[in-house]
Amino acid sequence: MTADKTATLSVVDDAAAPPLREGLRIAGETVERDETVEVFNPYTNRVVGTVAQAAVSDVRRAFEIAAGYSPKLTRYERQQILQRIAERLVEEKDEISDLITAESGLSKKDSLYEVGRAFDVFSLAGQLCIHDDGEIFSCDLTPHGKRRKIFTTRQPLRAISAITPFNHPLNMVAHKLAPAIATNNCMVVKPTELTPLTALRLADIAYEAGLPPQMLSVVTGMPEAIGDEMITNEHIDLITFTGGVPVGKYIASRAGYRRTVLELGGCRCDQELRPALHRRQAHSRGGRNRGRARAPAGGKGEGAGVRRSDGCGNRRRHGHQRKGRGAVRAARGGRRCARRRAAAR
Repeated sequence: MTADKTATLSVVDDAAAPPLREGLRIAGETVERDETVEVFNPYTNRVVGTVAQAAVSDVRRAFEIAAGYSPKLTRYERQQILQRIAERLVEEKDEISDLITAESGLSKKDSLYEVGRAFDVFSLAGQLCIHDDGEIFSCDLTPHGKRRKIFTTRQPLRAISAITPFNHPLNMVAHKLAPAIATNNCMVVKPTELTPLTALRLADIAYEAGLPPQMLSVVTGMPEAIGDEMITNEHIDLITFTGGVPVGKYIASRAGYRRTVLELGGCRCDQELRPALHRRQAHSRGGRNRGRARAPAGGKGEGAGVRRSDGCGNRRRHGHQRKGRGAVRAARGGRRCARRRAAAR
């Protein structure tokens, strides 16, 4: 067993073990910083690790490297890298699921399931990246058309900014990273400060699987310090974000002439805009990882089909009171009476 695996297991199994200490990953280089952010287990409130607090200069450097690098991986090479990442996830599923459980509070059953889901994501991305979706069009379709053909092909962007939430520390990053690798794109990931350890482990696995380090950086820290740079950096062509609606609206207002992929949840209690202490307290109330509503199977796809729920899906986490059936009936009756009174006027 490697030192990394031993350290990961100790976080879960030994309450007296020292917390993990992780640095940034900037193009494969581990960068330490004096200022750190503590990562808590939301059920025990124990510190399970610390990550470096990135500075704006760190984020700028990561995007400069990404934008300055031109990936030359063939479709076959990308497929092999994605498949190796998937295989490593299976080989290390116990250690990785322990890390997910330690920082997110998910049960072992759920964290193992999440590793399996991430395996699916990387495997499917590997299968799809060898499919060329380019098209050919004839031009001689009109009296003025020439006897020639036009073909389409896809080119990588300069750099992609990816911002991920706390509820699935591995799978949320996998859903952004795997398509980027499949399409030869360079990405800078900022995982939430609540659960950044799994994202850093995934980055190491990707490097070890043969991904050119310039294609992936992971920066960690508080959004107040580096959030705006993840949105407004001059090298960003696309921003992909999963999280709350208010932050999604903020990103849309600040993104300017950049493509945005905003996967927004139905939770009206937006944790990303609260002070750090309140974020941690809200997270530690427990409950399953809810608050995001997806379109049912057969809809228009994960991005296009996301919808907001009518209420907050995180009642337990945010301390809302659950209404009993009697209270719901009384509330409905009160609304009906109010409508009748309004009509009578």
